[in-house]
Amino acid sequence: MSSRNQQKNSGQYWQTQQGLYGQNRGQLILISVITLGILLIGITLVLNGFLFAESMESEGVPEGGNEIESVQQMVYTEYGELLIRSNRHGSGDDFGNATTQAKNAIRMQESDSQGQILRISKVDERSGRQIRQTNEKNFNGPTGDWSINATDVRRFQIAVNQPSDLHDVDSITSTELSDAFHINITDDSGEVWTVYVAKHGSDAVIAVDGGSGPTEQYEADDSLTLDVVTGSVNETGTESVDEVNTYDYASNLDASSSKYTISFKNTNNIEGKYTLTVPEGGFEKSGSPDPKNAVYSSTFDLIYESSGYDYEGEIRIAPCSRSDTRCLSYIRAGGT
Repeated sequence: MSSRNQQKNSGQYWQTQQGLYGQNRGQLILISVITLGILLIGITLVLNGFLFAESMESEGVPEGGNEIESVQQMVYTEYGELLIRSNRHGSGDDFGNATTQAKNAIRMQESDSQGQILRISKVDERSGRQIRQTNEKNFNGPTGDWSINATDVRRFQIAVNQPSDLHDVDSITSTELSDAFHINITDDSGEVWTVYVAKHGSDAVIAVDGGSGPTEQYEADDSLTLDVVTGSVNETGTESVDEVNTYDYASNLDASSSKYTISFKNTNNIEGKYTLTVPEGGFEKSGSPDPKNAVYSSTFDLIYESSGYDYEGEIRIAPCSRSDTRCLSYIRAGGT
């Protein structure tokens, strides 16, 4: 990755009429371009793009922010949301088409940018496979419990609508949890890391076991969504995250393992939704639901020039992964 970043006129940082947002039409080019891409996926996505653009125009960038970081985050958020929605609709091709249209539209409108130049080009895309359940029911595969082998996993989310959708346990012990729904992740040396989702008392609980016995990490009295990789929990189904990094993901496993086995156990003892995305290379399934084509990650080259900055660098987009814990959005039971 190459990068060059030089501040030219610090005294004019946010108070210029050619600022990053406000009435600067140039910076809104990205938003309108992304909206074009979102059109490929459906009218509901257009509405989301419109609301984002409206927010940027009315609110601008928070005072004291860093201009380059703001541009990077804007690009990451918009393209990351587009990637998630493309995969959700089982249409990785739409993501590629949308990013190509975005690149072409930005080129065509650069002369309209009033002093800002923003160029985005895709330099790499890694194909993947996604297994997703969109209806609220148990997690059974065609023959019950199931597993997959993969080199990695990201956006691995489990959503339940209420504690009564889970197996009831009297205590957080290995014996009690043995019949509850759980996920085993096994590295190529045979080490196992386990995450349990069960009902304890009146609450839904999350417990993990790195080899020395299960420990409770989180409890909720209503619906919750767990992202298994990042350890983040969303209780309300909104964009807010109630707890981040409730545990250290797969802490006892070998990070250099060439392949991991991800096993869904006691799949009849949970009702809800789930999604997970894995890289295409090395993917194998064993009794799992049929996977769909997806985009695992994408890397973009970003060039941004303004009166105050001259920047070039790469942005890799892989939401909810070990290397990138920004999830952007969560699935939820009882909704979409």
